[in-house]
Amino acid sequence: MNPLGKIFAVLEAVISHQENGLTFAGTVASTALPKASVHRILKGMTELGYLIFNSETKRYSGALKLAALGAEVTTNFDFRKLVHPQLIRLQQETNHTSNIEILYRKHDHRSPRTQKRT
Repeated sequence: MNPLGKIFAVLEAVISHQENGLTFAGTVASTALPKASVHRILKGMTELGYLIFNSETKRYSGALKLAALGAEVTTNFDFRKLVHPQLIRLQQETNHTSNIEILYRKHDHRSPRTQKRT
């Protein structure tokens, strides 16, 4: 695996355990990377502000700097442009109308326009 792939493997492993954080040993186990590589990546990502290390629990978790990156991507991401070709293909293959609805709330699958006003 190339160095960039290793960095993202560690980052994805830590983020997938965001609720409770991930220990160094857990990161090594999740990524199957050498301990030295994982240590170097965790240290560097922490120094850069992308990960947080909790010295009490000895666990790593994602920092708000990652959330800021994600927010910038999602704010300027045109999901319709990405999905449109697949919807056209689906419509052509099935001869049925195809559309997609985006989940706005964790437990409510209707868009704000179709929600019943209370």
